[in-house]
Amino acid sequence: MEKNILKWFKNNPLVTDGITFLNNILIAFSLIFWAFKKQIESTFKIEFLIEMDALFAFLSIIGVILNRITNGLLKESEYSPSYALATGYVKNFISPIITQLKETGNLQPKIYVFKPKNLEELSNDSIDRIKAEIKNRNYDLKTINLSLKNSRARDVLIINKMSKEQIYFDFPNTLLSLFAYVDYKLENNTNTETKKQDIVKELINKFYEKLDELILEQNLENNVFTCDNKLEIFD
Repeated sequence: MEKNILKWFKNNPLVTDGITFLNNILIAFSLIFWAFKKQIESTFKIEFLIEMDALFAFLSIIGVILNRITNGLLKESEYSPSYALATGYVKNFISPIITQLKETGNLQPKIYVFKPKNLEELSNDSIDRIKAEIKNRNYDLKTINLSLKNSRARDVLIINKMSKEQIYFDFPNTLLSLFAYVDYKLENNTNTETKKQDIVKELINKFYEKLDELILEQNLENNVFTCDNKLEIFD
């Protein structure tokens, strides 16, 4: 529930700013009114029936809610690099490759996206080990350079086995650009290694959360899947 509320406010920043501004104005006027209530009543010969304690309690509740929303939005903004990478990955690679494969006669193309636990699993040495393990399970691997109609050409791994359907497999090396972001965030942090691993893990998870969201939005859930280093799809 809270996640959906934060998502709505994130998509409507003007509403958030407007509510925050209005709440601040109300609090300011309430403070002034509270401080000069007696003077106003005696000067204008009127009596206000507003219970100031109740008013401040109400405004305080609104302030707490807005503060929680603001903190949530600030926390979400820390993951914006992951969201941006996932959006670019789907827009520039996943969506074009599925479209192109369907246009060339593949009615139900399937592409598996590798999900690493950490960025080290996307190193050349780690990728070579994963490829070797797939080969040891009697699968044929072939890397092709696929020219995409509305995007730049990309190397794609094709995996085949007799009596099994052909699948496409990709290591999302775009995640490696998170190294620079994490280093920037931790440039003044003394306990960098432990903190770095925690941030990287969270950023990777946010990338795949956004990836799943975009896959559903574009109705690609029958074409795009994720796979970790256990390689269960090859059992």
